[in-house]
Amino acid sequence: MHWPTTIRRSVSNRPTRRRYTAAIRLNPQSASAYNNRGTARRSLGDLDGAIADFSRALELNPRHANAYNNRGLVRQARGDLIGAATDFEAALRLTPPNGPMRPAYERNLAAVRQPGEAVAP
Repeated sequence: MHWPTTIRRSVSNRPTRRRYTAAIRLNPQSASAYNNRGTARRSLGDLDGAIADFSRALELNPRHANAYNNRGLVRQARGDLIGAATDFEAALRLTPPNGPMRPAYERNLAAVRQPGEAVAP
């Protein structure tokens, strides 16, 4: 049986979310564990939980560019384009000019910008 990709992802991310929850119990100061659980929650459709996890990751490590980007994606999905742009700009500020994730962050920011708006340096 071939399930649609979104269903396969949702089913496969439930155990992943549980693993990251266990990792957080072992090390509640792990920004990466919160970021990763947030990603699993986002794929399961738990946008409130995802925002909470990405925000907690950023409290623990304010220089976690990927957590800013991930929170921006959730904000974008909710229609909060100003919040999304703010997060994408923060991710870009923290990413070196030739960093491997920079093109993705730039695309994400461009997707929420109005024509003519400046892009963060």
